Amino acid sequence: MSSTDAPETRPLWRRLVIPAIAIGLVLLFGVLLSQVFDYEVVWDTIKKLTLAEVAILVALGFCRIATEGLMYQTLLPKLSLYENTKRWLIVNTSTTFVPSPADSVAFYAVAQTQGVEPRRAVTSSLLVFLYPTIGRLILPLVVIVPILIVAAVDDETVTWFLIALAVASVITTAAYFVLRSEATARQLGDFVSSLVNWGLRRFKREPVGGFGAAAVRIRADAIEQVRTGWRHATISVPSNHAVIFLILLLSLRFLGFSNDQLPWIEVLAAYVLAQWLSTIIPLSYAGLGIVDVVLLASLTQAAGGTESEIVAALVMWRLFYWALPLVVGLPAIRIWRRENPHAFEDAKASFDEERKALVGDEGH
Repeated sequence: MSSTDAPETRPLWRRLVIPAIAIGLVLLFGVLLSQVFDYEVVWDTIKKLTLAEVAILVALGFCRIATEGLMYQTLLPKLSLYENTKRWLIVNTSTTFVPSPADSVAFYAVAQTQGVEPRRAVTSSLLVFLYPTIGRLILPLVVIVPILIVAAVDDETVTWFLIALAVASVITTAAYFVLRSEATARQLGDFVSSLVNWGLRRFKREPVGGFGAAAVRIRADAIEQVRTGWRHATISVPSNHAVIFLILLLSLRFLGFSNDQLPWIEVLAAYVLAQWLSTIIPLSYAGLGIVDVVLLASLTQAAGGTESEIVAALVMWRLFYWALPLVVGLPAIRIWRRENPHAFEDAKASFDEERKALVGDEGH
């Protein structure tokens, strides 16, 4: 569809997704959780924050936004950090309530409006999804040693971390074989496509094309982009998690949870586990739901009760880490949509075509 054509009417179910999610959240937080938590206690706890503490959390919220822009700097190096930060705000605001890889399609749309060549835009859109996803999956590898040394974790937590380590090891091994050589990338791609096609045949579905050639092409494009932007990626992913974790930790500290009551290492263990599970079960782009439930259960157990106070801290964490970028992003996306009224619609069809061309027709 060209930009001069009238946009196609979206199916009814797609138009109802966001309202349905909004109604579900209202029911969850306004009705169901109100039977468990005392929101008056939550609000009274939040009111304890001083202006200085709010200013610190706001500053950290903007730091988090900057780390996301730094990630885009890896993939759109011709743009400034300021411009890339605006692009992230646009993608984040437009895809917050839908699961990945919707953010890849939105990034592709943004990249196309910047004149990025279609195949490079597809590879970049896949990387913008893979970079943070791999980062969350390998978090356990980074923090498992200090957690086991410093924290007195229970057997259940150790079990979860061992599972997470196993998954991270598989991901790391797969990445190694993809990057090792074209031959190993092709072999791994063919192996994955054989597994996918076996599953499709079990459900009487048409098999997909072989992923071997696609893995080779993606490897070549990814190596080129990583070679030029690895510094930004290396800095942005860990700094992003560090800032998000710091907002969580300070939200707890500002609301009265001391290190004796809730040690920082146990907060870190809960954060890592929540991020990992939200990646394994990607219900929404921001992990809305899974992350909160895991953090609430883990932190309440570690603190020995006080559910309402933990809820208050998580509300503050979500406000400055999650809601702040949405508020800042609304003007950015309105301006961008006004300047590019059909960008998302055009990008969806173009993205699917380029993705199919990248995978190729092997196996048919």
